[in-house]
Amino acid sequence: MVIKVKAKPKQISRSAIKSIDDKAYGSEPIVINGYSNALNWYNYMASDDQSRDWFFTYAKRNYTKDELALLRKLPKWKISKTLGNVARILLNGNELPQKNLDYFNESVKTLLATVNQVVEEVEDAPKSVIDIQARIREKASYIITSLEEEIDNVIDGKEFSMYTFCQANELNAQILGIVADYYRPQHEEILSDDEQVKESFGKRQKFWINFWNNFFADIDRYVNNKKAVKVRKPREKKAKSAVDLVKNLKYQKEEPSLKIVSVHPAEIVGCNQLWTYNTKYKKLTRYDASGPSGIQVKGTTLIGYDVETSMSKGLRKPDVTIKALFGAGKVSLRKFMDDIKTVESKPNGRINQDTILLRVIK
Repeated sequence: MVIKVKAKPKQISRSAIKSIDDKAYGSEPIVINGYSNALNWYNYMASDDQSRDWFFTYAKRNYTKDELALLRKLPKWKISKTLGNVARILLNGNELPQKNLDYFNESVKTLLATVNQVVEEVEDAPKSVIDIQARIREKASYIITSLEEEIDNVIDGKEFSMYTFCQANELNAQILGIVADYYRPQHEEILSDDEQVKESFGKRQKFWINFWNNFFADIDRYVNNKKAVKVRKPREKKAKSAVDLVKNLKYQKEEPSLKIVSVHPAEIVGCNQLWTYNTKYKKLTRYDASGPSGIQVKGTTLIGYDVETSMSKGLRKPDVTIKALFGAGKVSLRKFMDDIKTVESKPNGRINQDTILLRVIK
């Protein structure tokens, strides 16, 4: 009889799950098209801690230091995930329906009103004090008991390595310090020239001198080796979101005379191509990404663009040219600048209050 063993189902990695979620729910809705849809996206895709971080980022920019300090005293569960998600939507420059905005503001006021009561409850709650030193002494006492058994075995003729013992019990320097202090008097006694000690140990004195010398040498070697291999894990730099990267970018939001508005600056981060128009000097600029990571933003300047292929040209009829730009496909955009018969110049990557962010190509 052949018994078939059911194959263990293959686990899906976290990165694969995230990829599946992105395909199903799309990327972050920076510019919302429907408040409820955006809230559903954040409720599913964002973690509780991430939503809470968004809430405090919003609070830093919109509340006083005293109010922020009060909010930080609240336990995590008091700040709902919905509040954090709504804060993220507001941070992205979106406007909420008035009733939803009122609900958000009233919820924050309620938190501020009740925070003192919550803090008092936390302070009055019984606190369990963890005595770390007591735990170390307790562990050291257990280790000494185990060592006494090992030393009894040595008397019976068995071999013992203190270094191997330290490795097996994963001892640290603090515990070994207590152990060494406990056994040091025995070491000093065996090394003395006292006649009673010599008579007591007899021919075995040399054996025990070697034993205790090796015992303490193994402790020193083990502690030094632990220090040598202990490498501090480098602190991971928290990746900034596109919204945070462009928060200091100054740009012109609208040019009424040409009936044009800027795209959201967060769209620039990671894009393959960016088209801008300077309303003061009437210059159209095309920025091409220099690598797979796309164009990035640092302060008020673009980085990661190709200085050779990127270019600027003055416009004689801005309204006509910009209208054509919006209607051009990706193939037409390749030769769009060639059709503008003005002098070409190289852009410096700076974005200012006279710059309209016309179009982004991903």
